[in-house]
Amino acid sequence: MALLLLLIVSYVAAFKNISIEKFKSLPIPEFAMHLAGKELIDYINANQPFFEAGESKLSYYEFKSRLMQEKYLKIDESLRVAGQDFYEDIPESFDAREQWPHCKSIQTVRDQANCGSCWAVSSASAMSDRLCIATKGRNQTFISDTDILSCCKYCGYGCDGGYMIESWYYLKTTGACSGGPYGTTGNCKPYAFHPCGHHENQTYYGECEKANEDTPACRAKCQTGYSKAYAKDKIYGKSYE
Repeated sequence: MALLLLLIVSYVAAFKNISIEKFKSLPIPEFAMHLAGKELIDYINANQPFFEAGESKLSYYEFKSRLMQEKYLKIDESLRVAGQDFYEDIPESFDAREQWPHCKSIQTVRDQANCGSCWAVSSASAMSDRLCIATKGRNQTFISDTDILSCCKYCGYGCDGGYMIESWYYLKTTGACSGGPYGTTGNCKPYAFHPCGHHENQTYYGECEKANEDTPACRAKCQTGYSKAYAKDKIYGKSYE
């Protein structure tokens, strides 16, 4: 321990005013490769000025559950990428909330809770935004992220991740019903999971009970009390070449 402390102290002065480029070019000492826990944290904090390391609030299992799986790194070669020339000047700043203030969906940040449904949640958000913009605010329907998450089987793996491009194909071919935040009424399928965890400057709902939720079952019906049938409630997308 005394030797380790001496080695750490000897590095402090050398790294105090180092640039990030210089720091990245330096080799990692052999002894540092075997550090763990508090010793690793102390070494990191003593040997670079760029950030402060600390103990993780997540368990190893919780941390691992939030990492993207390798299968999503594979690129589907059958997907065609459309090229588009753009000659207009890009504005210095742009805020969609100001450009389309009548669209409630653009003002809303959806909460996916402890489900790896970002692919469905973000797709449904963008679909809702485009629907509102295209109809000049006449149609303010929130597309259901839960409908896409649970019923689009070729989109991916539910709460374990999926592909946004397939969500759009699902909207075009199968259609998606209306939705909204967890617990809301007046729509077909609200989000399946209660908000949890920390949210900056927002309500704290308590810690998430599970590292990752199970994917909800696909149900071809709307919630109790909603006036429209599932099939009649669906909205379909169109492709433009």
